[in-house]
Amino acid sequence: MSAKAILGVALTVIAASLAGGGVYALHRLKLKKFDSATLCPFEGSQVASVILIDKTDPLTAAEKASARGLVAAEAAQVRKGDRITVRLLRQVDGAAGTALDTAADLCNPGSQANPLFENPKRVAARYQSAFREPLDEALADGQETGPATASPVAQAIHESLAAVPGAPGQHLRLTLVSDLMEHTPEASAYAGTLSEAALSRDFPPAVAERLRGAEVRILLLARPRYAKQQAAAIAVWRRLFQSVTRREPELLPQ
Repeated sequence: MSAKAILGVALTVIAASLAGGGVYALHRLKLKKFDSATLCPFEGSQVASVILIDKTDPLTAAEKASARGLVAAEAAQVRKGDRITVRLLRQVDGAAGTALDTAADLCNPGSQANPLFENPKRVAARYQSAFREPLDEALADGQETGPATASPVAQAIHESLAAVPGAPGQHLRLTLVSDLMEHTPEASAYAGTLSEAALSRDFPPAVAERLRGAEVRILLLARPRYAKQQAAAIAVWRRLFQSVTRREPELLPQ
């Protein structure tokens, strides 16, 4: 074979390799099926885990540790593509109102990171760190000088669920870290005006439908000073969740 023919063959091989590499790169680009902001699949998460931490009353060191442990365990447990959202209900410093903050809202990326465009190890590290410092800061935030003048737990559940995108066939897991002492002008566990009907007003049809079949777990923050009122509040919440989810809520051990 002449030198000219050999050169032609070599150029053909190189061109084929480049073309193949381009097709491969395009194929890998198409594999980028998750949102870089949330690491969630564009088609939606099959499991959405929502954790609501109620710190309208100051949390003890032990209660904060329990909350951190629960979030860490949930973040490690959820599978690839599952979403975990952590929100905190707190009193507003120097004001009578409350605020609902988002400490974390992310999906477990698993191996979905595209090595052509993202560093898989860096993506995994981002997921793991997303539930540490933000949660520590959120739990430590605020002067925490005393109980809040309001504790709208039902409204916080409503807003937390509304903020999480749904998906066909999605399974919802709602975890409450709370004393369940709802306290609003319309319904107060302290005043004895808490009822299923009052709570249901913060659970419009869309929220009730979202909760149907949902798994509800409660890490109860004991309030010995209000033991009688808290027992009554727990009973009201249990009946509400039984009615809406058609399942028994699970009380988690401290």
